[in-house]
Amino acid sequence: MRAEEKSAEAVVAMKSGNAEGAKGRRTKEMELERDLEQLDNAVSRTFRQKAMYENLMEEAVAPENYRNALGAVTRNDGAPGIDRMPAAELEKHLETHGEKSRAKLLAGTYVPTPVRRVEIPKPSGGVRMLGIPTVMDRFIQQLLLQVLSPIFEPLFRDHSYGFRPGKSAADAMRAAREFTRTGKDWVVDIDITKFLDTASYCPLVHESCSNNAGC
Repeated sequence: MRAEEKSAEAVVAMKSGNAEGAKGRRTKEMELERDLEQLDNAVSRTFRQKAMYENLMEEAVAPENYRNALGAVTRNDGAPGIDRMPAAELEKHLETHGEKSRAKLLAGTYVPTPVRRVEIPKPSGGVRMLGIPTVMDRFIQQLLLQVLSPIFEPLFRDHSYGFRPGKSAADAMRAAREFTRTGKDWVVDIDITKFLDTASYCPLVHESCSNNAGC
């Protein structure tokens, strides 16, 4: 090969190498930009979430949430708690004591009333212990439920049906039938006897919060 041809090939190889090097650097720069953007989004999301959680109690006692909770508890009715006050008297009770309860919630000093314990006969024998909160405490629970559900509800799996808004045991049965049509023919029924009577409540709540809510 002549010297001129070798020189031309060297120039082409150099240009090709420079192009590949530039392409590689650009790819790395794009990856770095993407990583920085993801980090920025994550930091922004964290601060937005923190701000939202810091204002949760204010959202809970906001007038619109207040009215919605009052309507829900009144419609649900249910048995009275230890103070024997029926749901029909809740609105009148709030007219007198609502502001005081609101102030306690914002100050973090609200203390629920003890539940009324009742025994419900079980079909298999024995009894199931049930605690019935006062109507006022059910109202407070509803206030909190309405602001917590939008945060935690999206974290549940689609095939979780227990006590989910818009889902029921009938939906679970339909899903089970669909599973059988795809060849899945095993059913596992697990019930831990008196689990919530013996499990420590705080670690359960802390695990949920620390994983999902930045607590």
